[in-house]
Amino acid sequence: MKNELFENIQVGAYCAPQPSYVLNGKKYPSKIDLKHYRILADLGVTIVYGHAEAVGGKYEKYVKRALDLCEKVGIKYLVRDLIAEEYTSLGHRELPAWKSLTEKQKNDLNSRFAEDIERYKDHPAFAGISFADEPGSDSFEGIAAAKEVFEKVCPDKLFYVNMLPHHISAEQFQYGACQIGVPAATDERLSTKYENTERYTYFTEKYIKTVNPQVFSYDSYPFLTLGNVESMIHTALYELPQICGYNERTYGVPFWMFMQIGGKWEGSANRVTTEAELRLQFGVGLAFGAKGVQLFPCCFPNDWMADDIADGGVFDRYGNLTKQYYYVRPVLKQVHACGKYLIGANPTGIYTVGEYAGLLPDEDELRKIQWNETIYRGGIPEFRRFSPKDERYPEIRVTSQFLISRFKSDGGCEMFFIVNNSIVTEANIRFTFDKEEQIIIVRNGEETESVASELFFQRVPAGDNMLIILKK
Repeated sequence: MKNELFENIQVGAYCAPQPSYVLNGKKYPSKIDLKHYRILADLGVTIVYGHAEAVGGKYEKYVKRALDLCEKVGIKYLVRDLIAEEYTSLGHRELPAWKSLTEKQKNDLNSRFAEDIERYKDHPAFAGISFADEPGSDSFEGIAAAKEVFEKVCPDKLFYVNMLPHHISAEQFQYGACQIGVPAATDERLSTKYENTERYTYFTEKYIKTVNPQVFSYDSYPFLTLGNVESMIHTALYELPQICGYNERTYGVPFWMFMQIGGKWEGSANRVTTEAELRLQFGVGLAFGAKGVQLFPCCFPNDWMADDIADGGVFDRYGNLTKQYYYVRPVLKQVHACGKYLIGANPTGIYTVGEYAGLLPDEDELRKIQWNETIYRGGIPEFRRFSPKDERYPEIRVTSQFLISRFKSDGGCEMFFIVNNSIVTEANIRFTFDKEEQIIIVRNGEETESVASELFFQRVPAGDNMLIILKK
């Protein structure tokens, strides 16, 4: 059955607004209220993912409250149900491995899961289930079994799983993000002797063929600092959506991409994102054809309350708006303005024009940094590169590098989604067409129309994007 979530670009929010929390005698207020959900809706969020408020967990009573709030503000909600752990378990911790269950035990599990779904499936805000986060390949069969149960009960809803990125160990690929008690990996194709792109292609294709997902979601947070290079971007920002775009064209599975909202969490090297970095990652995602963008963390999670350094989310630990909120708001306005054109468009090529402005040290200095191969140096990674096939494209002159992604609408209109591919510099770009064109320009969330044979945009902000549509 048709799922309404795929009719528009989706903006996902994870983590959801959090319940109240007490740490060292200090009480942090609940954000599961109309005020905070209304702020998310006004921000441009379309779907919230359950987090602390999970069925089967300590805060289960807030699931219905979150659903009701989503209904009031006009957005959707993915319920989190902890029964999922019984399907993804590999027996390394307290639960038995799903594969080790008898048929009777599996049937009992399926019945309990179906009963859980029946409890919330008819709520107007219910969009589906947020089933698992970053499972390994050994859990795929259990996930597929759960998906079959879910789709029998509510075939028009989303069974959502978020997947791992590509720059991880073989053990994480095989057993999942949580590495407590796991043995050495046994799947040779996941070994680090292969390039990350090869490993990820194998991993994602195995997932798609086993689970047959409605959407492929992944998270990767590319703005980090290695060797004091404070302007570096991890190559994953460009490599992962390229692989996922290939999978969409090959298997018909659209992809949703997480965006880094802040940083300094869990002892990581991720820096707190700037306004330009926020703009760039959303632009890159749309350029490669993402059908959904997801905010992490959207709301500061209770899990991090003991971390005084973590700085993330559009709400802070007290529920106050952060500077990230004000960065994200105009970005999402542009996402929605472009999304109505891009959601049904076919990608026809992606390439770069101009020299990359990354404010990076000399190459000799970069080579001294551990893992320097992950530092993005401009251009498009060569893995399954999707270059333009049609020769009809404009002459483009720039002052520094732009990412140019070409699409064709259902009605046959040529579209160019362009991104200033830098987090440090403004840039100029000039389009020269071979004849006068009727043009729609989508910029800063607004549409303008023009008739011209040339377009010139001056001082495009770092990381900013626009959509140029040639009307037929």
